[in-house]
Amino acid sequence: MKGVGVEAKLKNGLLAHHAYALLKILPEKLDNGNSVNLMQIANPHHTGEWKGDWADYNIFNKELASERWAENPELAKRIGALRRDDGTFFMSFDDWEANFTKVVICPVGGKPLDSDEVTEEDAEDEEEPKGFFSSLFGW
Repeated sequence: MKGVGVEAKLKNGLLAHHAYALLKILPEKLDNGNSVNLMQIANPHHTGEWKGDWADYNIFNKELASERWAENPELAKRIGALRRDDGTFFMSFDDWEANFTKVVICPVGGKPLDSDEVTEEDAEDEEEPKGFFSSLFGW
């Protein structure tokens, strides 16, 4: 986005030139049986969220979340969508693709692990994450 400063708040709730974490990609079914691909994203600052389709919170009116949740209460329950300004939010894959232009894959806990390097003890250890996380940048 030319002419938009770093961390400038956009009308859609996202911050320009800001890193977000991609938490999950969820291929799901709407309550009517149609398919939807949702992305669960987190702002590492734990505040400020997407205001478009699938938004779970509006800072000015807590009841003014996206209508998509009211239309799909079973989906909301199944994936644990919560209405709070915690910096974690959902958006469709199409909205994600339209609003983020760069994905950076970062190893967690050191270098990437080859499958022959993982011990049975490591596989059971839920305390220390291993693998990758991704950072998303909206430009």
